[in-house]
Amino acid sequence: MLRGYLHRVDLQIVRPLLKSTVVDLAAMQRGFEILAEWSSADRLGQIPTPTFHRERMPRHDDLCPAGGADRVPHPRLDGHVFENSGHMPWIDETEASFGTLRSWLDVNEY
Repeated sequence: MLRGYLHRVDLQIVRPLLKSTVVDLAAMQRGFEILAEWSSADRLGQIPTPTFHRERMPRHDDLCPAGGADRVPHPRLDGHVFENSGHMPWIDETEASFGTLRSWLDVNEY
């Protein structure tokens, strides 16, 4: 399952980090069932502030493909496509991910 979240990171490195993580498969399945019927896309245009939506921008994300960001109806949506990342660009491309976020925060005076 980690392959769906990570693109470049060596799983031998990540597995020990997740060793103490408790996963409840029934809860995970229920969460996916709920998310399959839920979307906030129709309300995103109501957000009055600039929004950096990093989650939708990794190139190799099977859960939220980068191309899907083009369909988000938000007039002030900013983002960046991380070419070598899966669902978690802050792990796959740590420096690029946080550097992009820092630059966005500077430009938007946060």
